[in-house]
Amino acid sequence: MAPLPPVIAAIIRVAIVGAPIVGRAFMDAYKQAMINAAARQSAPGVLRSSRMTMEEAAKILDVKAIDNFEEISTRHKNLYEANDPAKGGSAYIRDKVSVALKVLSERHRPPPPPGGQA
Repeated sequence: MAPLPPVIAAIIRVAIVGAPIVGRAFMDAYKQAMINAAARQSAPGVLRSSRMTMEEAAKILDVKAIDNFEEISTRHKNLYEANDPAKGGSAYIRDKVSVALKVLSERHRPPPPPGGQA
């Protein structure tokens, strides 16, 4: 068998030396991804990574007056039903619509009583 050209031999040596390093890096990245996934599951819903603003919520529901809860509720119901995945709608948009309702409904929720007891 003829000896390998020096360039190919060097590439093979680099691959042999580098394979365990790259493998360890992938394993570390995988472990970190699993840790991050577990941490995200403990956070509630879509709000876990970033907070939706009132303005963004109003744009999603296409409402002008965020003080009119009846209009907000009606728009939510219409958009929620229109985006039913069983009818060909988008689950992502449906989740965004629900988060928008939650953000805007916080404005209409009465403040907690002093002392934290109901």
